[in-house]
Amino acid sequence: MKVNTIYPALIGIIAIFMPTILDLINYIVFRKNVDPNSISAGKNITKVLNPIKKSIARGIIEFSILPYKTYILLNAIIKTIYRLKISNKHLLEWMTSEEAEKQSKSDLKSYYSTMWVNVVIGCILGFIAISFKSICILFFAIFFFIGPFLGWYISRNCKERMPKDELNEKDKQYLIDIGKRTWQFFSDNINEKGNYLPPDNFQEDRKEKVAMRTSPTNIGLALLAIVSAYDLKYIDKKTAEDKIEKMINNILNLEKWNGHLYNWYNTLNLKPLIPRYISTVDSGNFVGYLYTLKPFLIKELKREDLANIIDNIIKNTDFKVLYDYKKRLFSIGFNVEENKLTDSYYDLLASEARQASAISIAKKDVDAKHWANLSRTLTTLNKYKGLVSWSGTAFEYLMPNVNIKRYKGSLLDESCRFMVMSQMEYAKKLGIPWGISEAAFNLKDLNNNYQYKAFGIPWLGLKRGLDEDMVVSPYSVALSMQYKPKDAIENLKQIESQGMYNQYGFYESIDFTAERLGYGKISEPVKTYMAHHQGLILLSINNIINNDILVKRFSLNPEIEAVDILLQERMPEKAIITKEKKEKIEKIKIKDYESYYKKVYWKIDSRLKNLNVISNGQYTIFTLQNGESFSKFGNILINRFKETEDLKQGIFFYIKNLNQNTIWDTYAENNEKSKVIYESGKTEYLKTIGNIEAIESITVAPDENVEIRRLELKNTGLNFENLEITSFLEPVISRPEQDYAHPAFNNLFLNFEKLDTGSVLIKRKKRGEAQREYYLGVDFFTEAETIGDLEYEIDKEKFVGKENFGTPEMIKNSKPYSKNTGIVLDPIIAIKRTVKLEPGEIITLDLIITIDENKEKVIENLNKFENTNVITKTFDLTKAKVEAENIYLGVKGTEIEIYQKMLSLLLFQNPTKTDTLKLLPKRVYSQSELWKFGISRRFTNITS
Repeated sequence: MKVNTIYPALIGIIAIFMPTILDLINYIVFRKNVDPNSISAGKNITKVLNPIKKSIARGIIEFSILPYKTYILLNAIIKTIYRLKISNKHLLEWMTSEEAEKQSKSDLKSYYSTMWVNVVIGCILGFIAISFKSICILFFAIFFFIGPFLGWYISRNCKERMPKDELNEKDKQYLIDIGKRTWQFFSDNINEKGNYLPPDNFQEDRKEKVAMRTSPTNIGLALLAIVSAYDLKYIDKKTAEDKIEKMINNILNLEKWNGHLYNWYNTLNLKPLIPRYISTVDSGNFVGYLYTLKPFLIKELKREDLANIIDNIIKNTDFKVLYDYKKRLFSIGFNVEENKLTDSYYDLLASEARQASAISIAKKDVDAKHWANLSRTLTTLNKYKGLVSWSGTAFEYLMPNVNIKRYKGSLLDESCRFMVMSQMEYAKKLGIPWGISEAAFNLKDLNNNYQYKAFGIPWLGLKRGLDEDMVVSPYSVALSMQYKPKDAIENLKQIESQGMYNQYGFYESIDFTAERLGYGKISEPVKTYMAHHQGLILLSINNIINNDILVKRFSLNPEIEAVDILLQERMPEKAIITKEKKEKIEKIKIKDYESYYKKVYWKIDSRLKNLNVISNGQYTIFTLQNGESFSKFGNILINRFKETEDLKQGIFFYIKNLNQNTIWDTYAENNEKSKVIYESGKTEYLKTIGNIEAIESITVAPDENVEIRRLELKNTGLNFENLEITSFLEPVISRPEQDYAHPAFNNLFLNFEKLDTGSVLIKRKKRGEAQREYYLGVDFFTEAETIGDLEYEIDKEKFVGKENFGTPEMIKNSKPYSKNTGIVLDPIIAIKRTVKLEPGEIITLDLIITIDENKEKVIENLNKFENTNVITKTFDLTKAKVEAENIYLGVKGTEIEIYQKMLSLLLFQNPTKTDTLKLLPKRVYSQSELWKFGISRRFTNITS
């Protein structure tokens, strides 16, 4: 082949493959314009190249600029020798690499002008190659000639594509709307009552919705939440300034330790909570957020005075007291009560504590060697690698990125990308949305507070047991938006569709863990809002919409800029790899057992007194299978009850059908038309008489000392029915032994009063200074249409009749009730309502019983529960609370049934004892002999 045909062919081949060669070299050496942790990149580059090939590529580039490098080195050597040996001038002439870079031009023409030696050598070699017809020399000539081009190409300042650029206007508006609702949490709850400090959380279904305590992280995030609200145009400058100033003034009033805020404060009185503790992470977060706040105060608000206050707080926060100089690590905190550091340390670079590490080095509180002492153990997945953390949470990797700069391609940046990829991979295998981190979950304590712990990716965390839980938190997704904005938004929409969005934006989390879910459920929203997670969502949205505005403000501080080099550490070629054996991932399982107890009785066993106990911790209801029952407030008996064989006692209803002149009660019977249902938190008696179906449901309010007995009546016939419904109980309101000893005397201390609402109030007067007064309120409420007024009777003799143990005379004869109040010898509370029940109609009537030492509290409860919706919700809340308690205690429904049977045997006589008593001799006692047993009438056949 002739030379003149070879040269164009070579040049053509080089031209064709030049873009591929440049992209390859560009990725290997500088990793520009390619997401190294994206799955698409992994398919064509990272799975092919290895460190040896990277070294070869570097060698090729080095060789292409060899003439220029030779010229630079010879020039430097000759100048140095000349100045040292001959001229003795310009010996101190030098320039920093930073200054040289600033003065240099970056266009292609300047590169060829600067690297003219490469061009000259290339031309010379080209002339020689043509003269001697050497393809080899021609190759070197072309290679040297394009050296400046390679130098220019790999040195370009490629504009980094911001996450915001990937979003359309609809996506941006979606985030702005989320941010606005999230901001409302801070707007509503940072107020004068809480001394303008953020509460820790707001929980919808808790008695005290707002938790009036706060932490340094909460406070710092709340300050930046105000800044973000201003950046996102939710509030104006004046509002932002006013809110920040009030917060800072109260921060100054907080008690501190070596400049550090305590871990928890009561926001009502600003006192630190006991035990007093200093958290390294919280202090690091707080000071880090102050660094971000300071430039905002100076540049946006023009408030140098506030900025100076912030600067003083930063300077006075001494991190040396939290540092172990021997280990070169930070303790997790200092226990003030014990006056010592906690013997546990943050030793991983992938940790939420790295912000504390960075700012303590920036403040010169600790040496930069501390940073080098943090572990850089890596793990791998799909031939990618990243740092391991303790719990494998999004919080550990991404939380510091809210205000700390990220350098693309750095060790920390690559690890964060690796973590996001791992999140998506793990969630995909589980079949749930991604976003796993520390969060509250679907388990409440006995005060109805959601519990909180770390949830992470199993192969990222050193902690064991991470594969046992599946909890997804929206704030984790928000933090991930900096890496996967489009995917994050789609993921948030998926989470939102599962009932996770309400008053203050996204709820805390959604729990997919089978052991904590109701029967047949796949997930359960955790309906609370936590201040620090709300703050992270809002700050993340601000950074996305406004191009890392918080990160830029943080970096404006000179001391932060000085430690910037720490954040640029690159991924090591050789590293320790751990957790090579990955945990097996299984999809969600539906819970296969019921933590909620439910037992149906179709037949009553007269020998056993099967019991169902319902309690909120103070007020307890004991219901028996046959319909008998009694209630207690602490050790105070509400209604008269003493175990007997023949006489039925309790709180119950009489129903009289005026059309058919039939009367029955709600006691259970042994037939197919009657059954009893025991549940956790509720007892139901179901009974059908003729064409009337009756269901009595009994429960106690979870947060109030209120007993509710709901009677639901349905007319299954073809004609309307007129019904008289009477609720009945014998009030005691004393300790049981007082009533057993002398019931007649005990009755004398009860006084009745009618309230304006129609309710009846009974007062138990004190029998001595050591005793207390109690008030019992009773109301028989319905929203159904009634016939006539509510009627009540308090005199048992009038109501029942003399020597009558059957159906009360007043009910038999439909006599009007006296509606008298005052003191009677044998008191009861019988309240009657008359209703008309149309064919197919269902109505409800609710007997409300409440007790307290405070009369106003009793009246308040009666008024509050005179509402059908409130009562219906109470049944639901009681069920939810009891189920949560069962899960918290790890108790299954089958176990609850055993415990209830055990209680029955402890509280009542068992059949063996009854049979034994029957064998004992019997005798007749005189009336005076019976008094010591609390019996005032003469009975025979008393067991001796």
